[in-house]
Amino acid sequence: MMHKQLLAMLMAFGLLAAACGSTTDAVADAAADVEDIIDGEEEAMEDEAVEDDAMEDEAMEDEAMEDEAMEDEAMEDVSHDLNVEVTDLGQILVDAGGNTVYLFTNDEQGADASNCTGDCEAAWPVVGELTSPSGALDASLIGSFEREDGSVQATYNGWPLYTFASDEAPGDTNGQGVNDVWWVLDAEGNAIAS
Repeated sequence: MMHKQLLAMLMAFGLLAAACGSTTDAVADAAADVEDIIDGEEEAMEDEAVEDDAMEDEAMEDEAMEDEAMEDEAMEDVSHDLNVEVTDLGQILVDAGGNTVYLFTNDEQGADASNCTGDCEAAWPVVGELTSPSGALDASLIGSFEREDGSVQATYNGWPLYTFASDEAPGDTNGQGVNDVWWVLDAEGNAIAS
């Protein structure tokens, strides 16, 4: 738009100069001045376009870094409430806190019922409903049922799941083999009896 206005002014100036009897050198000088102005404007517009591109690239880079940071944070926040841990007994099931998970052979596999209540349940707390199992586990083996007290207990491969109150730290397996009825489970949900 500015270029058209300047060219129109140049033409008007040329006509005026011709009418006043000015020399063609004066018209040529005026035309050169106008051309310099146009070139200066075009250069300024190019610089501005380059600057805008640089700012856009920087904004996209910042956005990509922010997305990556959010993705990293999301990955850190992921907590599996049932996972597999490698131990001296092999790969065994653990809960979200890394506590060993057990089965009770006095339970009937697949019966969706528990034979551990009262004092037994105090010593062997039940694993609640599972919502975020590790991808290393077969999701089709995960289940749950409602206990007589209305709470929900998780199952894996049909076995009700428990932890052991005497396991003091993640990775402890103090419940392994207790009374020959409490066993850790492998990734397929079978008892590891030893």
